[in-house]
Amino acid sequence: MGIRDVASVLADVPTLLALKKGMVPRPLEEQDCMAAAVERNAAQMGDRPAVVCPTPNGAIATVTWAEFNALANRYAHMLKNGGVQRGDVVSVMMENRIE
Repeated sequence: MGIRDVASVLADVPTLLALKKGMVPRPLEEQDCMAAAVERNAAQMGDRPAVVCPTPNGAIATVTWAEFNALANRYAHMLKNGGVQRGDVVSVMMENRIE
């Protein structure tokens, strides 16, 4: 990540913070969410592409629904082990890539 990339990300911070202010956590009793949709898609069409993304070397990276679900579960377990609990609000800032 070069200086130009860092400057670009920093320029977006005020917009991201404004968006975050308007976000409201879902009620704890609400069960449907993005994670549930990914799990359903992984069960129904696990071997089909979920994410297609160009790589820096010009190739195309593809992740199936099953792989996407497994990757999301890894991040969820990492956050849970870090103390994040149901109802907590978490922001993630990362490069635009498959991971």
